[in-house]
Amino acid sequence: MGCFEYHASGPGIAAKALRLIEADDSYDGELRCGDIATLTAQDVFAAYDDRDPIAVRVLDEAVIYWGMAVANLVSLFNP
Repeated sequence: MGCFEYHASGPGIAAKALRLIEADDSYDGELRCGDIATLTAQDVFAAYDDRDPIAVRVLDEAVIYWGMAVANLVSLFNP
């Protein structure tokens, strides 16, 4: 499944978006405009606000991982 940081950190979010962009030749969304080699999580969040499909997919997955992390912390620290 991979580690949490890979899926939910800033660099992980950017890397996941970059992989999805490179894998989809038909994608012509906001994230492909400009230099994708310098793509950041901030770019992905900005594209999410515009409902870019790859940004939505990447951030929806990151939210799932963040939710699992919080649930694990609650279970760990629940007195």
